[in-house]
Amino acid sequence: MQVQHEVSFPGLKQQYVNVRSEFPVAGPTTMLRMPAWIPGSYLIRDFAADIENMRFSDRAGNPRAFTKTAKDAWQVNTGGMQHLVAEYRVHAGELSVNTSWASPEYIVLNPATVFLYNKSSRPLQQALKVHKPPWFEHVLSAMPQDEQGMFMAADFDELVDNPLVIADAPIHAFEDRGQQYRLVNVAATGFWDSEQSASDVQAIVAASNRFWGELPFDRTYWFFNILAERGGGLEHDHSTLIMGHRWQMQDRDDYIKWLSLAAHEYFHAWNVRRLRPQALQHYDLQQEQYSNALWLAEGITSYYDNLLLSRAQLVEPDEYFKRLALDLHVLELTPGRERISLRGASHDAWIRHYKQDANSVNSTVSYYNKGAVLGFVLDTRLRSGSKNRVNLDHVMRQFWQRWKAKAYPEGAFLQIVAELGGEETRDWLEPLLSQSGSLDIDLALAWYGLVLDRHPVNNAARAADEPLEAGMGINWEADVPALVVSSVVHEMGASRAGVLPGDELLAISGERVTRETIEDRMGRLQPGLEVQLLLARHGRIIEVPVILDEARPATYEIMIDEDFGNRHLRRLESWLGQELTVNR
Repeated sequence: MQVQHEVSFPGLKQQYVNVRSEFPVAGPTTMLRMPAWIPGSYLIRDFAADIENMRFSDRAGNPRAFTKTAKDAWQVNTGGMQHLVAEYRVHAGELSVNTSWASPEYIVLNPATVFLYNKSSRPLQQALKVHKPPWFEHVLSAMPQDEQGMFMAADFDELVDNPLVIADAPIHAFEDRGQQYRLVNVAATGFWDSEQSASDVQAIVAASNRFWGELPFDRTYWFFNILAERGGGLEHDHSTLIMGHRWQMQDRDDYIKWLSLAAHEYFHAWNVRRLRPQALQHYDLQQEQYSNALWLAEGITSYYDNLLLSRAQLVEPDEYFKRLALDLHVLELTPGRERISLRGASHDAWIRHYKQDANSVNSTVSYYNKGAVLGFVLDTRLRSGSKNRVNLDHVMRQFWQRWKAKAYPEGAFLQIVAELGGEETRDWLEPLLSQSGSLDIDLALAWYGLVLDRHPVNNAARAADEPLEAGMGINWEADVPALVVSSVVHEMGASRAGVLPGDELLAISGERVTRETIEDRMGRLQPGLEVQLLLARHGRIIEVPVILDEARPATYEIMIDEDFGNRHLRRLESWLGQELTVNR
């Protein structure tokens, strides 16, 4: 038995996808449901909200009575039937890696946002027929196709795991270790060098495959790159859907971000798609599934996404250090790192990471960011404690060999750390996962002969006996012309004075300030000075005194220590995977 789906696009200009699905049924009633979230993106999205014109019938077209019993569930009278036909349309108007988009330019469908299922149909083979608008050249997916061109998925979970792209776009083919790959750059223009991006992705693939030493694929792997002036990526077993913008290749730092994203999503083909925590072994597509291990699934992946660019010879060491310094900067400028553990942040992804608010900077920490920094610190501890004979690469490969065939339990990673790095390393790691707090970044950097400058501007000013930058600990709303507070950093002047998110700053000590002048005015003030802020709050004008602090640094910089020697050089080359020339 199988479920047969069809999609067509008569209302494409209005961004509608018409769906027809036929289900084998038995019994007097059948319940069908629409998934509420998509694996890999831990947020209830309620995809059923985009369904319209629901209709149920038999194969002859005779309508069947039904009742909508919940926001995402329909109960149908199927007495005496063997096949139930569901027909409806989906509004595909949100372009992201975890939603669907339909337009005359290109179509991106995530099946979790489009198709119905139930407990009985979920394990059945799923066949998908696509009625392609005639002006499009390609209908692409990592799913295999039969002789008639139908996409075939072994079950509903495999269907959900395979995005569909309908577009006119060049397909770049390459091979590594006998495995076939495809890169599709959708909506590329002359500012995006498709050939160069394909060459760079091939280098990422080769470095990643060398890292793991074993490929898990049984068919072609696809990189679907949608150049739509936005970002993000989502991992799948045999593909990834990533997004960027056409101008990224015109800025070196911005393009490195895109390369890092591609490396991140490809690394996920091992870490989380197949190396999966037990809490996510079987997806419940209707409600939250809580895992304490997202720091491992996402954070360790985030450590390697930049590091593999170095090992692929795609970035210079100083470019890698710039990316690492950014991770360190983000972490240490997040007060929430002192409030919640990595396991806690992982567990609360559904209500914190994917639901940011004005207080998030103070109340939580990103398991991507802190997990990546933990990866760096753990890797260095393993290397330094074994005279560079054991590192995190070894742990990850052993982790893969042991748990690639079944979901891993809570303590599995720590057990392998203990086996390869010693029980003292596991005992050191455990509280870093279960407790909030900082990581010893400086000790890790020092092992490579590196030091961290946490405030390049003010440290240079101190050395020159010049004035320091002052700040209040306010972040501003980016999408409004006025100076509206988006968040207030705890334990800085504005927070101590009672400035609140949503306040509009009108003046400083009687002098009008605007978005155009605020940076210049703050640059003329000194830490320790008391100023009066004139604020608009809920229609009232108030004034609050604020004592200025030293400004939060805009950047960190990683530098070579004055005691740098050949042993440090050898350690760096082993870690970064390339030969170095150090100019001190």
